[in-house]
Amino acid sequence: MSEDFDKAFATLMKLEGGYVNDAADDGGETNFGISKAQYPNVDVAHLTQDQAKAIYRKDFWDKFRCGDMPFPIGGLLFDCVVNHNPTNPVKWMQSNIGVLADGIIGPRTVAAAQASRDPVGVATEMTVKRVEYVKTLPDYPRFGKGWHARHVRALSAAISNWR
Repeated sequence: MSEDFDKAFATLMKLEGGYVNDAADDGGETNFGISKAQYPNVDVAHLTQDQAKAIYRKDFWDKFRCGDMPFPIGGLLFDCVVNHNPTNPVKWMQSNIGVLADGIIGPRTVAAAQASRDPVGVATEMTVKRVEYVKTLPDYPRFGKGWHARHVRALSAAISNWR
């Protein structure tokens, strides 16, 4: 649903911000969360928000079928696959909806997410796994506090935007 993507994208823009080129950040040069490392053919410094939105729609929202899931799950999954190696968040979700945690979103994963009796609980457990994961990263001492703030904001938005 386009409305759900628009809500998720608006939240993402609040979390990602604009142009950054922090030498201490492994992400390197980024704009609206789009990194030069991941998109070497994109002029990141001059990227418009509309261009970023098109990238996020195609490469994250649609690719990971976020719009096919209840918003607390799909909305949070969107932020997670943007922010992490996508296989990990897909597995975090799968382990909480009772399907094989193989990191691949197929029909069984989508059906299980749609059938979830507690989408808020699934999104919350995904956030717990997300927090556990970032604590293992070498940059955690420097960026951990900001990462946790993002996790709380993303979960809160995923829950509050649920219809």
